[in-house]
Amino acid sequence: MTFGMICAHPTRLTPEVALADALALRNAPAFDAVARASRGYAFQGAPEVPVTVAWGTRDRVLPYRQAARARQALPGARHVDLPGCGHVPMSDNPELVADIILATTQGRVPS
Repeated sequence: MTFGMICAHPTRLTPEVALADALALRNAPAFDAVARASRGYAFQGAPEVPVTVAWGTRDRVLPYRQAARARQALPGARHVDLPGCGHVPMSDNPELVADIILATTQGRVPS
């Protein structure tokens, strides 16, 4: 399935969701500009808010081994593995992603 590059479990997507996601990617007006601007970008400074970097262990776009670079670049952030998730973890495990977002925004650690 086409979504195998961005989802660890593409067969869980309904045809309607897959079509909507494909159209959203195709019609995203800022995608090319953001992709160009990100070449050579390196974060500098220190975040003044809580930061969580959550990385899918089955990410095929930004392979999991690159999470080590994120840990070095943002040592003050909380780093979380997303077991069995791909590049778009919201499709693979929406409950886990929601828990991590809520934990970060409310200042609590998920159980």
